[in-house]
Amino acid sequence: MPANPQQHPPSAAPAAASSDSEPRTAPAPAGPSHAAESQAGPSHLNTLPAPNARLDGPVDLVALAVLDEQIDAQILGEPEFSLEELTAASGWSLDEIAEIFLWSGTAAAEPGEKAYTRSDLDGLVELKALASRENLDKVAIGTVARSISFAMERLALTQVEAIVHQITKDADVSDTVARVTAAELAPRQSEVLLQQIATLWRRHYAGAVHRLTTGAILHRGVSDDDRQFPLICAVGFARIVDFTAVTADFDVAAFASFVQDFNNRVSDVITGAGGRIIKLMGDALVWVTAAADTSALVALELAGLDAAGLGAPLQVGVTWCRVMSINGDVFGQGVNLAAKLCDAAPANTVWIDDAAAAQLARYPDFALTPQPEIEIKGLGQITPHQLSLI
Repeated sequence: MPANPQQHPPSAAPAAASSDSEPRTAPAPAGPSHAAESQAGPSHLNTLPAPNARLDGPVDLVALAVLDEQIDAQILGEPEFSLEELTAASGWSLDEIAEIFLWSGTAAAEPGEKAYTRSDLDGLVELKALASRENLDKVAIGTVARSISFAMERLALTQVEAIVHQITKDADVSDTVARVTAAELAPRQSEVLLQQIATLWRRHYAGAVHRLTTGAILHRGVSDDDRQFPLICAVGFARIVDFTAVTADFDVAAFASFVQDFNNRVSDVITGAGGRIIKLMGDALVWVTAAADTSALVALELAGLDAAGLGAPLQVGVTWCRVMSINGDVFGQGVNLAAKLCDAAPANTVWIDDAAAAQLARYPDFALTPQPEIEIKGLGQITPHQLSLI
């Protein structure tokens, strides 16, 4: 997908443009053993204000603009093509390219502006070949482009924020200084991160394709009624109880640390069991598994995170249901029911629906305790079952 040709907004802090063409080294503690580094060139913090220094005085917008141009050139490559030249070389019309850029979250450049790189052109040519070879229509192409854009934008932002947080913690500098430093370090990190993305994408794509065949084997003989959603799975929903109250007294660093710890813990539990995270929403998450017993074990481990050191109780709901998967998300009454069961469950407790209870009844290690009926808007009277291990 094309790179964004828009200029970057100036940062809130000054930064001196580096005269070194070589990547800068990570910070190292001062001392005689690092004399050679000092003679060879500055570490990436030497050009920045001292730790916790106030950034007084005017912002050096020229230096920031130069830094942005250097970053673009090193990460994206040199711009070679205008919009008109992309159109002529890629096989797409001007209107089609404008649509692809819109789907990709990229603003089109001004007519005649050399704003696009060789990789932009290659991406458009390859997408055109794929669309022609597989007879993809506009809807399919738009879905692919939007999904890549959404995932990559969030991924890139998360990775940048992780580096900023690391610099802030290790170098004891302000958030503003850490952000400028992270920008300077970005080019040397981009190729490594890109390789990681490519490797993991192949594995996840293979996994998604594998689930197509696995689902067909697991659910063979089940009616393919077009009026029903096609996928049968366990859906889980978990939420931190009273998140606002739990985090009310946290400062910025403590809040960030707590949310990151929560995300890391729940991600490890779910992926470690072979489940798939559908959404992480700060204080809540949705996941799916192909088997009910897998989701049951995941749910119980999540409900035990408070005792395991998270420092906040969770409530958890699980259903066994049919869903529709669209753009990586899942939809269906069972998804809504899982959320409602989660909301109704006591702290550190798992509630499941009748269908999930029926699936788990054959496993002797699970105890299922019926609870009083609850009224759920749109779904009527529901009898939850409290899940525990025997």
